[in-house]
Amino acid sequence: MPNLIIKSPLVFFILFSSYYSSAQDFVFNQYNASPLSLNPAMTGIFDGSLRIMANHRNQWENIIDDNSYRSYTLSLDKKIKMKKNNYIGLGFLGLTDVAGETRLGYRQGRLSFSYVHSIDHSEESAHYLIVGQNLGISQRHIDVTTLRWPSQVVNGVFDPTLPGENVKSDFTHFDMTTGFMWISRFKPNNSFHGGLAFHHVNKPNVSFLDTISSPLNIRITFHAGGELNLKDEISIIPSFVYHKQGAHRFLNIGSGIRRYFKTGQSYVDFNVRALIGRRLGGGIETNALAFQVSSFFKNILFGFSYERVLNGLKGATSFEFSLGYTLKSDVERQLLPRL
Repeated sequence: MPNLIIKSPLVFFILFSSYYSSAQDFVFNQYNASPLSLNPAMTGIFDGSLRIMANHRNQWENIIDDNSYRSYTLSLDKKIKMKKNNYIGLGFLGLTDVAGETRLGYRQGRLSFSYVHSIDHSEESAHYLIVGQNLGISQRHIDVTTLRWPSQVVNGVFDPTLPGENVKSDFTHFDMTTGFMWISRFKPNNSFHGGLAFHHVNKPNVSFLDTISSPLNIRITFHAGGELNLKDEISIIPSFVYHKQGAHRFLNIGSGIRRYFKTGQSYVDFNVRALIGRRLGGGIETNALAFQVSSFFKNILFGFSYERVLNGLKGATSFEFSLGYTLKSDVERQLLPRL
């Protein structure tokens, strides 16, 4: 891909600041495997005392080679039991995202908190209302040496020694997300959950130019799912997540089969999902089909997904890996569904 020749600061603002303010945030297809980035109310929502999760997404590498979108997260969370089966969840999330020849991207660290209020709790059923909050510091960056400006072109020849526009190579800002969830578990392997999250509620300025302000649009995330047990070892696991950010919409919807092993604690999931509305620069919309497989065995979660675009950037493929570990504790055990 050739280096960009930016004709004016305004064009730069449109190309790069709008990437953050009006385009979509990066999101994972295996969103339940990155719970703290999906909704802070998911902090501490697992059976056990401690959870560690790692995720990697590589988007469209077969089309744009080394300029593909690459995203990584690492999270750690735990819960602290209180009276009457209520809990506090505490966590940390680190994430990074980079794309394109200009290495446009960001790094972020977040502290995450949740309060889990038990509405009803028994061996047969459990219902929880949860509120969550995360607070983070982001560093956004771009490799300004890859940009070419008209003032650097003389007689049709690019001269990198000539001055270009005054663009910040990096800056930091505060970010905040608020979330809510409801979880119901009726008996082993039958459950429902739904959540709502508001990302970037403080609308931080993400412009690389000091002279222009570019507030980051709030992203609203609505997600729900459940598990319906068909017989002892087989369940259906439908779910969806819907994102709205500025003018953009993105829906990830699908279902799958969960196969339990004899212990009832280990399982394998197979999912097929439709990904509708992910947008590229210039307003190009893509729809895709994704296939996912994940397993949970001896407290270790492993997941893989493969995605293929059907239109817009037809033939582009993406893949994701997720890896997690849960430290079990009979004392800390909750009647929570396996998301």
